[in-house]
Amino acid sequence: MDRASFLGSGGYHHHVGINTWHSAGFGTMPPGAGLAGVTMAADDETFASLAAGAGAGETPAGASFTLHDPAGIPIKVCRTP
Repeated sequence: MDRASFLGSGGYHHHVGINTWHSAGFGTMPPGAGLAGVTMAADDETFASLAAGAGAGETPAGASFTLHDPAGIPIKVCRTP
């Protein structure tokens, strides 16, 4: 779909759906509106790939890093326990 992604793992079609419908040009969310943040866990291989793609560089075992979506919502990525 245009401007939508569906994220899943283990062969499941999706666990999380995200989109930017009706948000073009909106900017950042006003204080107190929307999500406060999201935390996602990734296996070692996926974590390393995401960290490299995000410019987070080498991260120690068990570490996490935070990205921000276009609306400024923090997305914390950590290793799967």
